[in-house]
Amino acid sequence: MFIRLLFWFILFYLLLKFIIRILIPVVMATKDVKSKMKDINENMSDFQSSGQTSANSEPFTKSQSKATSAKGDYIDFEEIK
Repeated sequence: MFIRLLFWFILFYLLLKFIIRILIPVVMATKDVKSKMKDINENMSDFQSSGQTSANSEPFTKSQSKATSAKGDYIDFEEIK
C-alpha cells in the first residue's frame, strides 16, 4: 500500500514538474509569437495600402534606372587572400 502511494506521488510530482517547466513556457511562447505575427501582418498590410497610393502618384520608368546606372564610376577591387 505504501509503495503504491509513493509511486503515485512520484508520478504526480514528475507530471507536475513537466507541466510547469516545459509545457507552460511553450504555450506562452506560442501565444506570444502568434500575437507578434498578427501585429507584423497588420503593419505590413497598412504599409502596403499606404504604399499603393504613393506608388500610383510616381510610377518608376526604365529611363530613370538607365540614367542612374550610366553615371556610376568603375571601382577597382583587389582580391583578399
